[in-house]
Amino acid sequence: MDVGEDADAHGSRATLARVAVGIALAAVWTAAALVLLRTEVPDDLTLPDLDPRAYFTAAFLERADHVRTVTRALFVGSTLVQLAVGGLMVWQARGTARALRLRGRYRTGLGLGVAVLAAVWAATLPFGAVRHWWGRRYGLSHQAYAAWLWDSLLGLAVRAVLVSLAVAGVLWLAGRFGRRWWIAAAPALAALAVVVILVQPLVIQPLFNRFEPLPDRALAAEVERIAAREGVAVDRVDVADASRRTTTANAYVAGIGPTKRVVFYDTALDGRFSRAELLSLAAHEVAHVARSHLWKGIVWFVLLAVPGLAVVALVAAACASDEEPPADDGGGGTAAADTGLLGEVQSEGVLTVSTDPAYPPQSSLNEETGEYEGFDIDVATEIANRLGVEISWETPAWDVITAGGWNDRWDVSVGSMTVTAERAEVLDFTTPYYYTPAGLAVQAGSDIASLDDLSGKRVGVCGACTYEFYLRQDLNIDIPGFTFEYLVPADIEIVTYDTDSTAIQDLEIGRIDAAMSAVPTLQGAIDKGRDIQLLGDPVFSEPLAAALDKSSSLDSTSLTEEISGIIQEMHDDGTLTELSEKWYGEDITQNPTG
Repeated sequence: MDVGEDADAHGSRATLARVAVGIALAAVWTAAALVLLRTEVPDDLTLPDLDPRAYFTAAFLERADHVRTVTRALFVGSTLVQLAVGGLMVWQARGTARALRLRGRYRTGLGLGVAVLAAVWAATLPFGAVRHWWGRRYGLSHQAYAAWLWDSLLGLAVRAVLVSLAVAGVLWLAGRFGRRWWIAAAPALAALAVVVILVQPLVIQPLFNRFEPLPDRALAAEVERIAAREGVAVDRVDVADASRRTTTANAYVAGIGPTKRVVFYDTALDGRFSRAELLSLAAHEVAHVARSHLWKGIVWFVLLAVPGLAVVALVAAACASDEEPPADDGGGGTAAADTGLLGEVQSEGVLTVSTDPAYPPQSSLNEETGEYEGFDIDVATEIANRLGVEISWETPAWDVITAGGWNDRWDVSVGSMTVTAERAEVLDFTTPYYYTPAGLAVQAGSDIASLDDLSGKRVGVCGACTYEFYLRQDLNIDIPGFTFEYLVPADIEIVTYDTDSTAIQDLEIGRIDAAMSAVPTLQGAIDKGRDIQLLGDPVFSEPLAAALDKSSSLDSTSLTEEISGIIQEMHDDGTLTELSEKWYGEDITQNPTG
């Protein structure tokens, strides 16, 4: 069999399958759209031919037309500005994220979403102010400008919350489903819309208006009977204090299910309208619900969101490819842009790194500056600098990092991780960047003088870390030619902790007899006044490397190779030696086994 021909045939079948799925989805979309477009009008319905000139004067109609002309112009202008500012913000997203010092996928996404929303709001605020002035001039509103601005700011805050929820959901779906996130995003956004509609009368609308039960209980009962006749269950009939911002009259149905209610503007109840006209107004709104216009709107939203989000996903992927610098393919041309995790990191401009905030001198949070510091912190920062991106930090538990399955919450772990065979099943490792000596400590003045004296003693160690495996004599370092010996007695009682620092604290107060950790960590604790002392020489030196998740939604191979190359450069140019001497007072970046 010709393997090349078989691969081509397989690729052709896969392409045909994708085309068939695309056609089937397009057919479903079209059928759903046609069903939604179907409208039934009663056969005996006769609409009267009304001439507005029979009801309004020519001067009034001319005045109304003048008002509409200006408001339409303001609407068009505001829409164009929204599109221009929104497009500019999206185009300059990377620069905006850097200017705002946004780090991490979620913080960057949420920050940019709110920034775009705020920029569009600020850009269109003058149009809104002119529209409000226009309404006041023609008696459509008498709301003060300060109150109008407060309503606008309140509306911005509500939209910011909703946008944040939507962006967070999309980012989670992107991490869960990779490049097919848009398929799940449309129904997820629809579900969010349903929840918003459900809680709107209870949470959102009370921010803008006060609501009271309709005082005319007979009118309320008639409205409820009309709704019941149309098969619509109405929880209550309310009045909103709309008069504080408008003179126009209206009504609407808010909520769904148990929160459904008919709401009259109080302007409709100021005596201008007869009882029959008020019932007609309510019936019109109830008919929207009876004809499922709300649900049809949500389905239309899903139908339009699916192709819309697909376009967004394609554009985002294309932008990521365009921003990836071409690489020499060795044949005089250029290789294709990286479509894996490396490409995403370079596209987003951020490398998200997991670290331990309580593992000095490797990594710790300086409470005075609020910044992370340590050897691992400096190494990770230099890697990000050489990648040409910013750095962002995450602080998951150590056992979560070593277990793999990170769900794209961070890109790489630069946390002094030993390369073991078990971890290599779920993680990809880079070239080791240093080799730290591992040792034990006991209380200062302890009668434990040698490793043999640990027999039967309680020894503390970080759970699921290399040192626990070493004490259990089950350590398998996955580097050819790297050897070590088990020097600690096998009959010790092992006590595990979430971090080395906690074990050292318990050692000092006598809860355990000894603690095992990196010698620099133990020495750092001694230098800070911990009442402990080292026990003999280091038991072995472990090779420590950066780690990446094999189950990443994007292929991490290229990023692993790129970081390995950077680490080797840092070995060759002396950067790692310099950082090691800065934090440990000696160079521990060389392989002790040669």
